[in-house]
Amino acid sequence: MKTRDALAQESTGGSCYSKGVDGAIIVNKPEGMTSHDVVNRLPRLSGTRKIGHLGTLDPMATGVLPLLIGRATRLAQFFSTAEKKHDARVRSGWATAKSKPD
Repeated sequence: MKTRDALAQESTGGSCYSKGVDGAIIVNKPEGMTSHDVVNRLPRLSGTRKIGHLGTLDPMATGVLPLLIGRATRLAQFFSTAEKKHDARVRSGWATAKSKPD
């Protein structure tokens, strides 16, 4: 009977570089979490500690946070050269009692 490590080596072509998941995942980051908080939750789910994000979102922001896992983290260098686009919604004539969100 083969051990788990032996099976992992066979499935990775003889290399035991990554026993977990390799690829990308898109996370809809909730308000109140930092990008770092999101990354810190992934190692036990993916089986690898090699996880990186392609940008950061403020803790108050919600939205798409692309993550690269395992060997796919090598691709991050190609995303950093891409032009970035930011969309915003502005409402004029609106007032609130607070100048900063909680």
